[in-house]
Amino acid sequence: RDSAIPRVRLDAAAPCGVALNGVVTRLAAGETRDVPVTEPVTIEMPGLLSLTVTAGDGGERFDELLTRADERLRHVLAAYGIEDPGEAPRLLERRRDALRAIADHDRVEEENLRDLVYSGGAGGLVERILGLEDRVAAYARNRTEGGIALPLNLDLAKLERDNAEEAHGAIAQACREAEAAWNAAEAARRRARDERLRLEAEKNAVERESARLRRSLEELRRGMADRDLEKAFADADAACSDASRAVAVIEAELRELGPELARDRLATLRAALAKTIAEKAETRNRLAGLEVELEILGGNGLDEKLAEAEIDLEYKTRRLGAELRRAEAAKLLYEVVSEARERSQQAYLVPLKNRIEELARSIYATSVSVELTPDLRIASRTMNGKAVVFSQLSGGAREQFSLIHRAACSLAVSRDGGVPLILDDALGYSDAERLIGMNEVLSRAAQKCQIIILTCMPSRYGYIQPAARINMEELMR
Repeated sequence: RDSAIPRVRLDAAAPCGVALNGVVTRLAAGETRDVPVTEPVTIEMPGLLSLTVTAGDGGERFDELLTRADERLRHVLAAYGIEDPGEAPRLLERRRDALRAIADHDRVEEENLRDLVYSGGAGGLVERILGLEDRVAAYARNRTEGGIALPLNLDLAKLERDNAEEAHGAIAQACREAEAAWNAAEAARRRARDERLRLEAEKNAVERESARLRRSLEELRRGMADRDLEKAFADADAACSDASRAVAVIEAELRELGPELARDRLATLRAALAKTIAEKAETRNRLAGLEVELEILGGNGLDEKLAEAEIDLEYKTRRLGAELRRAEAAKLLYEVVSEARERSQQAYLVPLKNRIEELARSIYATSVSVELTPDLRIASRTMNGKAVVFSQLSGGAREQFSLIHRAACSLAVSRDGGVPLILDDALGYSDAERLIGMNEVLSRAAQKCQIIILTCMPSRYGYIQPAARINMEELMR
């Protein structure tokens, strides 16, 4: 109603007297008076001006609504025994205070009574309390001696309970530690059992080999005397020494020549062996012819020639034997080295592949995998089910996998003393995200092997931890 009805505002520029509906009001200079017009209002300045303002239909309608609302309010309050509407807010506040007091009483009652309820009225509650007191007294009478003394009051009982809970927590922690120690001991026992089984297997294998050697020795003794066996062993040992020296010589040559040249050398030795065998056959034929001539000529002056021929034959026979032994030693060495190389490559193939894939997951998806060649080089990379040949990868990817391959090789031999990993200004083709992943790879590798990085851009390796940084300019000063 106040917002809909018209209003008259009076601003006094100087002290004056104004009559509002016949009531004279004095206004001081600068004073403002706001008059709502709910019904006709007459404003007079005696002897000067008379002004009448009416509210119109809207003000009368809102005034009627206000009257009806006031009547309904008085009717509702009368139903509750309230005569003055101004008393209603105070009574409402008193009601709210009473509700709060009831809620507090219920809360206190719940906290103190716990499972006690007013079933059966106050008498039932009293009976419940008396029954509980009888139970407490009966417990004290029937309690066995030698137990823990009962606290004197509730506070002491709570303190005892808290101490017991704390002691229980300490015992539980000790139990957990003991269980962890037991688990560790059990794991150590299992490892010891596995090691014992492995040693027993090795022992059984050695015993079987020893038994086989004893049977072999007994068979040799049945066909040959111990003296002859010792002589044969000495000859075999000498031949083994010769073969070992030949193997050492050939190993040195192989290290210098490499596998391809070793194959060529073996082919040459085989050709030489075939030639020597042919020469031996030719010499045998010539010897047969000379024997025939000797028979025909009757040995006149040929004894010396025969001796020379025998000496030459023995020399060539020995030379042939030496060449044959060298050829066989070279062949055996090549086969042993090739077999050892294949075993070594196969032994390193799967661990190296797993190590490369494990390090690659730091910068690539978890589905990344690689394929290695027999000489342990990366043949291809498979990611998200798509395989790409290594040579067709981007420059950055080839650089990253090459470094991961070198780190994996260093980690593979870290248990045997290891070798340092030396990098000279690497990762020049890698973006910022890949650099972070490669820093993580180098950090993991640095925990088991030494890594030396030479770079003029140390910011590329700023995430490697732990790391010792040496400024070469400072060392040159």
